[in-house]
Amino acid sequence: MADVKLSTKLDNFMNTTHVVEQQAVVDMYNKWSNHYEKEVEKNYAAPEKLAEAVSRHVPDKSASFLDVAAGTGLVAESLIRLGYTGNFDALDPATGFAEKAKERNLYKEYYHEFITEEPCSLPSDKYDNITVCGGVVPGHIHYKAIVELLRMIKKGGKIFIAMRHEYTKTEGQFLGMDEYLVEMEKLGKLKTLEKSTYENHYIHYEGLILVLEKQ
Repeated sequence: MADVKLSTKLDNFMNTTHVVEQQAVVDMYNKWSNHYEKEVEKNYAAPEKLAEAVSRHVPDKSASFLDVAAGTGLVAESLIRLGYTGNFDALDPATGFAEKAKERNLYKEYYHEFITEEPCSLPSDKYDNITVCGGVVPGHIHYKAIVELLRMIKKGGKIFIAMRHEYTKTEGQFLGMDEYLVEMEKLGKLKTLEKSTYENHYIHYEGLILVLEKQ
């Protein structure tokens, strides 16, 4: 891979950090932006798998999307290849990644913010759907921030998440996520439409797809 030291640092960061160290995250990804796509090109199935999940649940090709943790735009490119033509906006605190996406005119608007449980600057009920590919990880986006993602989509809108399955398993950093989703469903906040796994999320890690519908 193009930058083994950096990817190892990233992997260690995600496996040991439980809180958002915002400036550390931004600095790391801005540094990685020039090597990112070359490094993940053959090792990262998540964007295509997430786009395939969208195709299973969103028949309207003109639907709007907010791509959270958008990076260089791999999810948007995958959706465009599948025929989606609606408005794509990007949210990612790393401006270095955004510059790469801007070179290909993938998104209409760019927001450089972190997603937490607290409201960000984006309006409520704006988007048809939200995608989060590789962003729900320790030190980045906590699963409890799903409540904020729900705020930004319309009723009946869907949230598509691709993440490492291991984070939700025994001794994983996100133990409690399954129970959180069950509780949110009991409260009438969301409905889980899909929970599936896939290979090669990133290198050898098993991936988890979650599709959540706002009630």
